[in-house]
Amino acid sequence: MIEKLLQIFTEKEEEFVNLLIETGLPKNVAKTLVYLVNIPAAPQDNIVTDIEIRWCETSLASNYMIIKGGIDRRLIPSLKGGRRMKAYKLAMPITEIVDDIEKQKKKKVCNQVELVKKMRDFLWILCSGRLDVPWLWTGAEGLKNAVEQLCIDSE
Repeated sequence: MIEKLLQIFTEKEEEFVNLLIETGLPKNVAKTLVYLVNIPAAPQDNIVTDIEIRWCETSLASNYMIIKGGIDRRLIPSLKGGRRMKAYKLAMPITEIVDDIEKQKKKKVCNQVELVKKMRDFLWILCSGRLDVPWLWTGAEGLKNAVEQLCIDSE
């Protein structure tokens, strides 16, 4: 029988995977990234067995990160002959990948803030001249308080 050493994530690595998932990365992408942090290059079958995701999930995760520029793929010849295998490695340090994620999230938040500002402008235009809207009595500060109250109520 052939013995194979399985790579198991430590508690800190699991925590890092969960943080990546919370930022919006798909679970299979997060697991693949953390796996490749500790290994210089890994064949696809090692990734599948070590982090317990299916072949198709590995392909989807790697293609996602290849498009983003975080992973490189190369084909290695099979030892038994036949079809070549895919091997993956990080294309850049994990710190740069995290920096890219941070930039994307900041950009998304800025876009959301701009949308809220536009909504405030439209509210001011739509509701001007109405006496039944109490925040209009106090001007822009009242509008700000009303929007903040809506945010608090929605939580």
